[in-house]
Amino acid sequence: MAKISSLERSKLDRLAIDMLISAPLMDGKEMEETLEQLKYMAMLKSGKRKITKELDSWASLAYLESLGEDEYTKLK
Repeated sequence: MAKISSLERSKLDRLAIDMLISAPLMDGKEMEETLEQLKYMAMLKSGKRKITKELDSWASLAYLESLGEDEYTKLK
């Protein structure tokens, strides 16, 4: 598996979060395809053993962003 740079990681995070935010507007087939893409992206970022952890992290960030909060506001 090829290593990815930190810039590519942050772009990957942003793309994943944006995909999750738009998920409620998707139909079933589109959602299945998106989930497969997200799993692949998580594997690229964190390796095969940490896919679930990465997906959970992205989902939490997408949820907070959809509420109008960001990770810095959450930490205060």
